[in-house]
Amino acid sequence: MTSIIARACAGIALASLASSVWAQEESTNRVAVETAWSVFVEDNPTECWSVSSPKQT
Repeated sequence: MTSIIARACAGIALASLASSVWAQEESTNRVAVETAWSVFVEDNPTECWSVSSPKQT
């Protein structure tokens, strides 16, 4: 029983790590640049997002 639970936990951990790697894609389709942020657009799938750097840490 313990090995089944351990395998399930390992599978969940592996799946969550794999999904975070896929989420870190890069884009070179920058369509606007402002002082503190940039706008990117992708066609497949259609997405639009903005990115900014932190002003303070």
